[in-house]
Amino acid sequence: MDGVLVDSEPLHQRAWKQTLGELGIPLTDEQFRKLMGKTTHQIFSLYFEKHDIQADLEYWSFKKDEAYRALVHRELQPLDGVVPFVMYLNSRKIRIAVASSAVRLNVQAALDCLRLEGMFQAVLSVEDILHPKPDPEIYLTAAAQLGLAPVDCVVIEDSLPGIQSARQAGAFVVGITSNFPAETLAIADRVCASFQEIHEFLQPRLLFSGSEGV
Repeated sequence: MDGVLVDSEPLHQRAWKQTLGELGIPLTDEQFRKLMGKTTHQIFSLYFEKHDIQADLEYWSFKKDEAYRALVHRELQPLDGVVPFVMYLNSRKIRIAVASSAVRLNVQAALDCLRLEGMFQAVLSVEDILHPKPDPEIYLTAAAQLGLAPVDCVVIEDSLPGIQSARQAGAFVVGITSNFPAETLAIADRVCASFQEIHEFLQPRLLFSGSEGV
């Protein structure tokens, strides 16, 4: 979802800077880029350990996500080409899942902004799994909910942990360079710069498909 369906990373960065700032922890652009793809709990755990902070992980995680959702409702936009791409897949009766490392409230807030109700046959958040990305659990679960084997699915990812997760699950992985350069995503099976490019790559491969999964 983040960095794939919606241009949410700048909003996450502002929410992280605000929340970590309250703890006296600065956050540079480079430091934020290294955090992308990790869960809120993973990030706070790293900083609490690094700075020897004894604090309530749940409280600060909720506080950060609350700051993010406030920005979402005012500013969030879909990535260019996402809405027509999703509508095209639905017109072909291709099943689609959202498999996000975000908490459910964040996922729902982002999907509300897309106004694509009913077009995703499965929506998974971090609450639906025990082991977050780069563990393959979320993509194995998503494929199962679509009624497909992972090998019959294409995953679109923007971060290295997400690509690692999808590859370990056995899916074909398309990396999109919305947040990282192509060389960072090179372990993906295919790297594209936009949803238009992804559409052009996938369309001929879907010509004779029935109900595949993405």
